[in-house]
Order: sequence, then structure tokens, then C-alpha cells
Amino acid sequence: MDSRGCFKAIGRKERNPDVEALSLTPNGCSRNFTPEEFAALPNLRFLRVKEFDFCGNFENLLLELRWLSWQTWETTFHANNFHFSNLLVLDLSYSNIGDGWGGWGQMKMDKLKILDLTGCVRLKKTPKFSNFMSLEKLILAGCDELTTIDRSIGKLEHLTTLNIKGCRLLGELPEEVGALQSLTEVIMPQTFQCFKLSEAFGILKSLSSLILDEHLGINQLPSYIGGLVKVTYLSLRWCVGIQKLPCSLGKMEMLGELDLSMSGIIELPVSIGDMKKLKVIRVSYTMIRKFPRTIGQVEMLEELHAKKCWDLTNENIEEFGKLSHLKILDLSYTHVSRFPAVLGCLSHLHTLELGSSDLQEVPDLPSSLTRLHMQARQFQSILNLSSLVNLDYLELSTLTVSREEPNPSWINNLPVKQLIHPLPSGLSTLKCRGIMLLPSLSNLRKLSVLCVIEYPMPYFSISQGLIYLTELKLSKCKFVEIIYVSCLKNLQHLELNRLDRLVKIEGLSELASLLHFRISDCYMIERLPNLSKLDKLQHIELEACPKIKAIEGIKGLERLVWDNRGCIVLERLLDVSRSTWISRKIPECQVFLSFNGPDTSISIVDVLYKNLVRNQISVNRDDDILSFGDGIGEELPQALNDYHIYIPFLSKNYASNWRCLRELAHMVKCTSNSHGKKIILPIFYDVEVDDVNLKSALYRSALDKHRWKFGNEVEEWEMALREIAHMRQFNMNGNSHGELIESVVREVSRKLRGKNVDVPEHLVEDHNQIEVIIDKLDVDSGGVRFVGIHGMGGIGKTTLARLCSTNYFFSLTVLVSSKTFENHPNIVLMVL
Repeated sequence: MDSRGCFKAIGRKERNPDVEALSLTPNGCSRNFTPEEFAALPNLRFLRVKEFDFCGNFENLLLELRWLSWQTWETTFHANNFHFSNLLVLDLSYSNIGDGWGGWGQMKMDKLKILDLTGCVRLKKTPKFSNFMSLEKLILAGCDELTTIDRSIGKLEHLTTLNIKGCRLLGELPEEVGALQSLTEVIMPQTFQCFKLSEAFGILKSLSSLILDEHLGINQLPSYIGGLVKVTYLSLRWCVGIQKLPCSLGKMEMLGELDLSMSGIIELPVSIGDMKKLKVIRVSYTMIRKFPRTIGQVEMLEELHAKKCWDLTNENIEEFGKLSHLKILDLSYTHVSRFPAVLGCLSHLHTLELGSSDLQEVPDLPSSLTRLHMQARQFQSILNLSSLVNLDYLELSTLTVSREEPNPSWINNLPVKQLIHPLPSGLSTLKCRGIMLLPSLSNLRKLSVLCVIEYPMPYFSISQGLIYLTELKLSKCKFVEIIYVSCLKNLQHLELNRLDRLVKIEGLSELASLLHFRISDCYMIERLPNLSKLDKLQHIELEACPKIKAIEGIKGLERLVWDNRGCIVLERLLDVSRSTWISRKIPECQVFLSFNGPDTSISIVDVLYKNLVRNQISVNRDDDILSFGDGIGEELPQALNDYHIYIPFLSKNYASNWRCLRELAHMVKCTSNSHGKKIILPIFYDVEVDDVNLKSALYRSALDKHRWKFGNEVEEWEMALREIAHMRQFNMNGNSHGELIESVVREVSRKLRGKNVDVPEHLVEDHNQIEVIIDKLDVDSGGVRFVGIHGMGGIGKTTLARLCSTNYFFSLTVLVSSKTFENHPNIVLMVL
């Protein structure tokens, strides 16, 4: 039955026992439903009402109703005895109800199982729950203004799920939550505000998981968290305020996975050895310095992830040899320099990632390995890997330059050749970074993916034996001039990136199976081979290859129209003729984050990065452009030129990193030459203005140490620092991580809106017009509002809509003749 039929059915007021489900949605009119209308539907079980209301006495009506979804915009309640004795689900999501709504006093639903108040943005305090004593699921997600949950929640002895995600102003849960012994799931807010987990939270004996991801406002867990005896999953990702875990953690006897990635953790408790069912530990990107000696007692451990724990040392790593069930071990990019000799005895180990700039020795490896990634300053002699008969994935990375030293002496003492043993013949994926002499590939008949980074030779050719190779990527091979790929008949994906001297791709026109071709930052190449024979080619992407002016062999692309960065993406439509191509631009880079990794990268930078992305802002970090060990040469200025906003994190050791200083100097130069189009938003993470202005010894002494290596360039760095010191900055001192990030995201959004909307305010004479429109939109109330702006062409209708968007912090999207606020998708300005 359609909407019109539903209104006719209820309007007749004639008894109709056959109707069990009814949906009453807006039809252009406003009305209230009366008891007489529903009295005619005695068997109604499912009822949906949107933007209408009820009035009158509903006593002893709708006795069979099981599910009621009601979205109301009224702030008052007009019905009496709204008691549906058999109702199981009450969905009031996105309604306009507030604290004074009278409906709660007229509802008594003894069998209600689910109460959904999602998106009730005017609700600051929950109702008392004494009329819903059978409640099993309470959903408060997106209640932006909620500050208080009524203490009567402690009487809901059947409650299993509490969802408070998005309740950004909620500072704590009431102590009475500790009485909810049936509670199995709490979905937390993920906000920046301070949030207190009471000690009562630690006695929820039925809780099965505890996920506190991205909760920067939590500084500690309940001391008796060990009371959560049924929790199988505990996650504190990005909880940068938590540095230590309670000793009672070891009593969480059912815990199977512990995720502390990117948190503030610096150590694990000794009691972790008591966790006999723990299978997964994740501490990647943390400041953890060592594992406790009891780590070897976690007898069921299968996965240990500690990637980029920069401070992690050798202490107690010999205990890993006791982890007989270990399957995955990731100790990549740490300061671990040796491994226990018993590593080869871990017969279940299938994935091993290890190494650092300090790596000294590696023991024999278990034959069970299927994936191996090794990093070291140099591979004078790669271990004989022929015994790894099950190896499928191999990655070898040479860390050519440390973060502190621009030209270490050891690089000049490398042997002319490296001793490369034959690789396991079963490899399907091989990635080599900075390897002076590639191993022979002739025996790798099953190889399908090959990635080569920083190959130092001028020519690159592929063995004809690689008949199964489907993907080839070459990157940062600064000396490669010619690439030979004609023998790769099955190649489907070819990517060439930052090949500074590349002038020719021999055999590209013969790759009949090629589907995807990308070439970027190759400044010397002037033309591509004729692509007319590549019938399967579907995707072409060119970026920063300024000398390529045409793509030969593809009709309509003899002349290309570039954007200001020399970028274009071409996609072939799957039409009958397969001759139609469409082009699109690559999204512009907007924000660049500069930081000294060991100081900040594992905490606030990650959270800021993620929140900028959530706000649909294109952002890169310096480790996106320059991976660990990359040199900074001509490519850095080229990369930084593309951004609108630079955010340097000025931390205590920022000036000790010459790379950061070189970045900063170039940011200042780019900004000063941009005529106001680029800006710097510095964050003083744990420093003062005097430190940055070189009035204290902190940065001044660091610059003195650089002077003998970099000479006059240090003067440029000093000038850049002094200029930064006089800019408006965001200061960590006195602010929480959350407050700082919220302020930065808000400012970045405002600045980018200003760049995207080029509308001088003097074009609109009457600012009262803006206020009237915003008042009519009522942007915080939820729901759907349309405001039409009507008039003859040229009088400023679109300008007015844009100014509303810009001045009141909304993103504006043009949809034919309408303007939509992206953050409030139900708000539309119609320009008629």
C-alpha cells in the first residue's frame, strides 16, 4: 500500500483487522492522529509515523503493537496514556524532543526491549528509565548536547547494550552503571573532551568488549579493570592520554586481543604474563621501550605487532623464543638490533617483519615463513633464504639515511657488489628498496608483483622468465634513464614514480594485457609510445610530467589539457566501441603536516591527520612524501609547493632534525611568495615562543650543532624560526590534546572555505538577509528544511547562498540549482 492508500485506510475509521503494518510519512499536510483512527486497526503490529503527532487518550489501544518508529518535530506532547503494553521497539531517532518533552510521563512500556534516541540533538538529559524496566538496548548515538544519563539506568538489570557514540559533551557515566551485570557492550563517544571512567566500570562482569578508540579525554583506566572477566577484546587506539595499564590487567582471563596502537603507552604491566588466552598484542606506533620479562609466559600468543616503536630496545626479546604459538611478529623500524637464536624454532611463524638502522644480526629463520620483510642500513650479504620453501612475499629495505645524519660516512664504504644468494623460487611478491644489486630473478617463475625503489643503475630491464608478472612498480630510481618491459606480456598494472632521468619506456606499446598505467614526477620524459594497440587499457594517470603534451594512439587525446599541477586521469568507458575516454582531475593537496617523528608522530599528529580526513580535507604528512630513510633533495620543494596550508609541529627536538628545518624554511618561502594564498598554522607542542624565537638555549644549541654541516643554510633556518615565532600559533600548553585538535580542524576548515569561496562581502549590501536565511534553516534542529531564494538573474542569489555557507561554517555543494550544506545534508538552499 502506498502513502496515499495508508492515509485513506486510517481516515475511514472503519474496523480493519487485516492491517498489521502502516507507514505514515509526509504528504504535504500537517495533522495529528486521534485514538478513533487507530481504534479501527486492532491488529496493527508495525507503525511508522514521520513528522506527524498524536493527540487524545490512547488508553487500551494498539495492544498488538510491537514496533513504533516515530519522528516528531513537536517539542510538546499532546497524547495521554501512551502505554503500549506489548511494544518491544520504540524508535524516536532524529526527533526534536528535549528535556521538557511531556511524552516520557505518558509512556509506560513494561516489555520494551529497545529505545532508540539516535540524533536527538536537543536532548541534554535522558529520561528516567523506571517506565522501561525490561530495556535491553539503549541507543543515544549522536545526541550532541547530552551531558547527563539518569541514575535510574542502574535499575535496568536486563540492559545488554549502551550506545553513546557521538555524545561529545558527555563527561562520565553514572556510578550506577556498575550495577548493570547484564551489560555486554558499551559503544563509547570517541570525543576529545575529558571523560572519566569510574571504578564501577571495572566490575561489569558480563562486558564482552571494551573499545575506547580515539578517546583523547581518557587519562586512565579503572584500577580494577581486572574485574572485566568476560572481556575478549580491549582497544585503546589513539588514547594518547593513557601511558600505563593497571596491574589488575592480568586478571582479565578471557582477553584474546589487546590493541594499544598509537596510544600513549610506554610500558606493559608485568601481569600480562598471567593472560593465558591472549592471542594478539598490538603496540605499533607507541613509545614503549621494552617488553616485560613475562612476555614469554603469554603462552597462547599468536600475533605481536610493534611496528615503528622507535624506542623499543633489545631488553627481554630473548623471551620471544618461548612463544611457541606465534604466527606473526612485527618489529620493523625499531631499535632492536639482535634477535634470539631460538627464533628459528618458532615452527608456526608465517609472517616476520624485523630490522632497524641498528640491526646487527639475524638468526636462522623458520621454514614455515610465508612473508618476510627485513630492514637494515645495508645488506652486505643477504642471508641464504633458500631454506624458506614456503616464502611467498619478500621485502628487503635498505635504510639509506638516518633522520639525523645527512651524509653518514658509512655510505661511501659500501662494497661495489653485494652478495646475493638465489631467492626462493615460490615467491609471488618481491619488493626491494635501496638494494645496490638486485638478485637474479630468472628462477622466480611464479612472481606476479615486483616493486623496486631507489635502484641506483641507469637501465632497468626485466628477465624474460617472468611470464606471470602482472604488476610492476618503479619508484625513486633517480638514475634510471630507460626501462625495458617488452617481454611482460601478462603485465596488467605499471606504475612509474619519481624517475628523475627517465627518457624512454621501451616496449610499453607491446603490453597487450595492460589495464592500468600511472606515471608521475618524471620530469625528463617528453613522449610516450603509441598506445593504439593496448585494447585492454582502462586507466591512465599522469602527474607532474610537464614535458608530455600528448598521448599518441588514443583518439581525442592528441592534445591534453592539464591542470596547474600537470595532472590528469583518464578512464575508458565500457561502451561497445571502447573508444570513449573521460578525464578528471586529481584532487588538489590541501594540508601538509611537518613533525619530528619520535616526538609526535604516534600521538597527536595521527589523530589530527585522521580528523582532517574525516572532514574531507586532503592532507599529507612528511612521512607520506618522505619515508624513513629518504633523502631530501629537489623533490621536497616540488612536493611542498602544491599545498595551501602548512602545519608544523614545533616540539622539543624539532630543531635537532635538519630535515624538519629544511621543510620549515621552504614553507616560509612558499608562503611569502604566494601573495596570501598559502598560510602556516604552527603548533607549539611542548615549546614556548622564546624557544622558537631563539631566545632560549633549546633551539639555539641545536642550530649550533648543524652549523658545521650546513653552513649558511642554518641562517635561513634561523630566519624561518623567528618568523614562525611571530605568527599566530596553537599552543599545547594549557590545552588538552582534544581541545587543540578541535581548534586546528576548525581553523583549517575555515581557511579552506575562504579559499574555495571567492566572494567579497561588499557584494551583499544587506547582512540582515543572511541572518534571516540562517534563522529559517535552524541548522541545529535536525530534519529537512528547504529555503528558496527567488529573483531575476544577476541580483546576487548565489552570492547570498555562498556567504551563508562561508560565514556559518558549512561546506557548500552545487547541485544544479540548489546549494546543500554537506555537514547538514538535510539543509538545502534552492536558488531559483
